[in-house]
Amino acid sequence: MKFRYLLIPVLLASLTGCSVTKMAGNTVVEFTHDEAIPYLMSQGDLEAACSMGQALGPVVKSFSRVGVTTENVGIATNMAAGMCAEFTQRDAELDRVRALHNNRTTDAQDALIREKFGHRLAAQRMIRGYEDAVKTFGDFSESCRKFDSKTDELLALLGLASGALAVLHDFNSEKSVGISLSVPGIIERSAACFSDDEWWGMPTALRASIWLSIPGAGPEGVDPIEAMKEAANKGDAQGVLLARAMLVMMATTVGRPEAACEALAAIPAQDTLNHDYDMLNAYAMGLMTHQADIAWTQQFGYRAPFMNPSCPAAQANMSMNAQEVDDLLDGLLDDEEEAAPAAQPQENSANKPAETPMLNEDLGEANSGDNTNKDKVTTGFLTVTTDSEALIYVDSKLVDSKTPLEKHEVNTGSHTVRVYFFDTRKFSKSRDINVEKGATMSLSFTKDE
Repeated sequence: MKFRYLLIPVLLASLTGCSVTKMAGNTVVEFTHDEAIPYLMSQGDLEAACSMGQALGPVVKSFSRVGVTTENVGIATNMAAGMCAEFTQRDAELDRVRALHNNRTTDAQDALIREKFGHRLAAQRMIRGYEDAVKTFGDFSESCRKFDSKTDELLALLGLASGALAVLHDFNSEKSVGISLSVPGIIERSAACFSDDEWWGMPTALRASIWLSIPGAGPEGVDPIEAMKEAANKGDAQGVLLARAMLVMMATTVGRPEAACEALAAIPAQDTLNHDYDMLNAYAMGLMTHQADIAWTQQFGYRAPFMNPSCPAAQANMSMNAQEVDDLLDGLLDDEEEAAPAAQPQENSANKPAETPMLNEDLGEANSGDNTNKDKVTTGFLTVTTDSEALIYVDSKLVDSKTPLEKHEVNTGSHTVRVYFFDTRKFSKSRDINVEKGATMSLSFTKDE
């Protein structure tokens, strides 16, 4: 019945002027927010959901041209459209892994290029979903807000998830979209405004994914993987698998294959899931199935068994072929070495930076050294420059991700500095420098040294 009323102003708008068009737009947006989005969430057909996002999104957003506020529905439609790009990216990634398994390096190179185009399109669409969330609900990373409805609260949380996924896709497309480095930090703080008990453990899963990606960003003494396990269990109890899917994805990314395999083995039965969120569960299953498919294809050349996302019994490490990928592609990519998938940074910590590190421009408060009674400590300054964007570490602590680092205050004495370059996904060599009282000492790093 409501859909019938939706058509009336649309038809009137075709016969009259802008004011009626705006009225039609407001009705379309209201209908999409109140009916279409809840319907979208209840559908387990991801192909249909992404098609709906691609088709409905531009139509609804076009009403912004006549003064209609459309951002509150753009969150879900942009994210759904981003799924279509992810389908393309995942198929290309599997093609690449299969080609490498069969030593077809030319096909692997071609698939890698298609994979990056898929990442780029997914990043473009999903960051629009995040931006629509910020426009609709504001930046609540510093002060939490109340929402008018559960639908609005869900849309705000999905906007954060869309932003986090956009950052990952952007880095996997060689940062071709250029998403702001401040986004992950904003997401981490904003996610703290949501309840794990109400939203399937997803808030902690989002935050922990950023803790994993930025060494030193999380609470002291907290293992992000363990935090994600607890979040996944809460999600399972509520019948929504997004937190479990994030656990699988991030555990694989940071080289914790045993955690990924355990998470896959613990996927609850389908009849325990909350059917009000079938789309989110289908998306989560798609993420986990893809990680399993990659693992099976690396080892055997084919996907995981039908309807059974799991680790191959004989496979000890879901990321076992990372170096083999480099070796096989190096000969084909002599002129663009950065295009080959890089091996993970050689760190001893289980919480080393991911292959696609997430950043936070606001981490500059994490100063190095002992800051207790700082006014009694003699200090100097460090300035660090790089020839491309990088994370900056002083005495093994992340102090900033915004280069150049200018006049960063540290205690006097010896300090060790190194940087992590985004485009090469590798650490520089560590350098020692002595800082004297009141002096500013400078270091410069290049990615090719």
